[in-house]
Amino acid sequence: MLAGWFAFLLAGCGAGSNVTTQLPGELTAAQTQAITALVQQQVTSNVTPGIAVGIARGGKIVYTQAFGNRRLAGGGTPNEPVLITTPFALGSMTKEFTTTAILLLAASGQVSLDAPLSTYIPEYVNAPQMTLRQLATMTAGVPANDGPLYEAIITPGATPSQAVLSQRTIAALNAATPTLDFAPGTKMAYANYGMWLLGEVIRRVTGMSYAGFLTQNIFAKVGMTSTYLFNFPPLDNEAEGYAHDYLPDPFVPSPDFPAIYLDAQGGLESTVHDILAWDIALTSGQILSSAQYQTMLTVPGNGTIPTVIGDPNGEILYRDNDGSPTMYGMGWFVPGANYYFHPGGTNGFTSQNANFNDGTSIVILTNQHLNSVPIGDAIPNLAPQIYRILAPGVTTPDAFTILKQLTVPPPTPDPLEE
Repeated sequence: MLAGWFAFLLAGCGAGSNVTTQLPGELTAAQTQAITALVQQQVTSNVTPGIAVGIARGGKIVYTQAFGNRRLAGGGTPNEPVLITTPFALGSMTKEFTTTAILLLAASGQVSLDAPLSTYIPEYVNAPQMTLRQLATMTAGVPANDGPLYEAIITPGATPSQAVLSQRTIAALNAATPTLDFAPGTKMAYANYGMWLLGEVIRRVTGMSYAGFLTQNIFAKVGMTSTYLFNFPPLDNEAEGYAHDYLPDPFVPSPDFPAIYLDAQGGLESTVHDILAWDIALTSGQILSSAQYQTMLTVPGNGTIPTVIGDPNGEILYRDNDGSPTMYGMGWFVPGANYYFHPGGTNGFTSQNANFNDGTSIVILTNQHLNSVPIGDAIPNLAPQIYRILAPGVTTPDAFTILKQLTVPPPTPDPLEE
């Protein structure tokens, strides 16, 4: 199936120079040593308190390692090491599962990708203008700034039940953002609330919770026994999130963040083994048909839709309108290179899931904050760096090079570090 996807990608994105053959399954001793050194350096260089990395090739897990600490010493308690079984918050890697769920519902006839959202959420004022496909590909025009909506939804003493949250969210969308950022289908902007709306569609159509539907239709089938909506504060076996603004600074615990707010846009927690199992199942046709898989990786308008300028002071990713086309399929960045991927970031956590056209999957989970400086590019870039050890002759652009116009510019350098 990967070969079929890559043929499709070549036709749509012109990446012919990156064709590779199937890599051998097992890693050599030299590859293992080089990858281990690179991963361990993320801890010794103070990039992250802890990290877990896994690699699968040809449908088989061939490498897993964990370094550093899931919880740092404090209050008289010692450091607690990261294990390969340690669950981490995934952040926006959750979006891979949200769009897959929508594709499964479309395959069963329960939703239509091109039906207006008002078919499923009629009380959202902008719902008649957009489709489920546009929400999944970030081309629906849903406002990209999370700030006003977050403040409207998460209020002191607010009842955290899903039904109440859903009502409050839609009311906030109508009140705080009565107009869209752009006409649906005309531009692309990364917007979390598009995925939240898809999660609400899943709940309404199935009568199940978002996590319940995923558990029944994906996690149980794949054997993902350690994937669920994450907890704050973390459970004893889970990683605790940390942040520091600059490399020499000590790590401090990230503030609690309500998982119920993140939901279908970024609320899952998982382990390296579970995400590798997910990648293997997805790329081998165990979850989606070949046609559905290609739909997931199709960039709208054959990549001709321009990006939209966003608010650099907002709380969500934005991109300057420099004329560049979108490179986002349904829940995945598809840059026209030899891999597709999705990063994740939430309070105290940064992750990366990358699938390469030769059957290689690389999963990286850390408990350091996405916006650490200059660390913000370190974890997204780690997967292609690892891949170059496996396939040194293949040109693989850094994820951060691809995403740099999608991220908020870094703050002014700390004068104490100059």
